Amino acid sequence: LVHHGNGVVNHNCWISGNVKSKTVISGMEAGFCVRLDGVDENTGVIRLADGDHQTDALKQDCLSKCAVYPGMTGCEVIWGQTNRGCYVHTSPLVHHGNGVANHNCWVSSSLKTKALFAGMEAGFCVRVEGTDENTGVVKLAEGDHDTESKRQECLAKCATYAGATGCEVISFQGNRGCYVHTSLLVHHGNGVANHNCWISLPIRAPTLFKSRENGFCVRSDGTDENTGVVRLATDDTDTADKQASCLVKCAQYPNYTACEAIWNQSNRGCYVHTSTLVNRGNGVANHNCWIKK
Repeated sequence: LVHHGNGVVNHNCWISGNVKSKTVISGMEAGFCVRLDGVDENTGVIRLADGDHQTDALKQDCLSKCAVYPGMTGCEVIWGQTNRGCYVHTSPLVHHGNGVANHNCWVSSSLKTKALFAGMEAGFCVRVEGTDENTGVVKLAEGDHDTESKRQECLAKCATYAGATGCEVISFQGNRGCYVHTSLLVHHGNGVANHNCWISLPIRAPTLFKSRENGFCVRSDGTDENTGVVRLATDDTDTADKQASCLVKCAQYPNYTACEAIWNQSNRGCYVHTSTLVNRGNGVANHNCWIKK
């Protein structure tokens, strides 16, 4: 049950790598670690050990090494091929395992929760009109959750709960603890003290962008902006469900500035923009553009 040091003077605490890895790294995924768009992420990768890492014991040993590496964002093991070994990732762009054989990937809990929930908001989670939402709320842990480590621990629990739509922590009062929301009606935090709220990205994403505009995303002068554009999906993105999914993907991407959907032509797909120069949609058919608020 030991978890972290509490900052009291005249004391220092060290947590075993085995315990720490379970708190800072999410579940195992098949494949090597890739970006949101499926591209291999080779920047910031360090080999920590040689040899096959196929057994549970060797995988846990690798996780322990990764857990204590400064700036760790992911962990990867490879076996049965020449580049076999244990690797740590430090790039914030790693997102998931791609399913390739002879590889396993673990993404840091902090990155994984960022991919599932929008940013922290003050207050408890309420509906759009400000009404408290008590339906579908499950208490996952007791105790105060006022420190960053305890908040991250709660987010990790919420992230693995089936149907999670929000996450909430409460401190310094009788109902203190970590709670997961499953109601689709949760919308935002209401600013009340001693509470924090995170809303799932599928619910929050549409509120992170300005209204949909026809056309592809251009600069204020109408010039196309192709710098900092990343293709996140390759299928027609013209239905409400596909566009909602595209907005979630864009909101997960670091430093996003806009989102674009294209359909019925060869470059169809979902695209994220990261240039600060994108300003509006230009009205061209078969395209939609959303600018970040």
